[in-house]
Amino acid sequence: MVLLSFDHVIRALLDQFNPEQRKRYEVYRSTVLSKKHIKQLMAPAFTGQVKTEFAVVVAGMAKVFVGEIIELARRVQTQWGDREGQPLRPEHLREAYILYQEQQGKMPRGTGDGSKRPLFR
Repeated sequence: MVLLSFDHVIRALLDQFNPEQRKRYEVYRSTVLSKKHIKQLMAPAFTGQVKTEFAVVVAGMAKVFVGEIIELARRVQTQWGDREGQPLRPEHLREAYILYQEQQGKMPRGTGDGSKRPLFR
């Protein structure tokens, strides 16, 4: 039985990427969410100070969430017949968020005006 290291698996996957996928992966890897800002966003939900380790975990989860929304927005862009490779527009991201919420079994909040319409449509 041959055990491959994580690095070997990543390298094998990267070899399968086309240039556009490789570039997107490199951008993803180089993107960092500021721990300081994450801690500031988390502070109102916690009493006392937010530990840096916890902020690192939340930042990682947020990065995965943003990645999922971007992937869904790219699919929306393609489904709508918009040219691939063009920048995403806010409406692509809003629709992606709605699809994400539907996939998770939750719908976005209402508008707050008593109507039943979703927040983003």
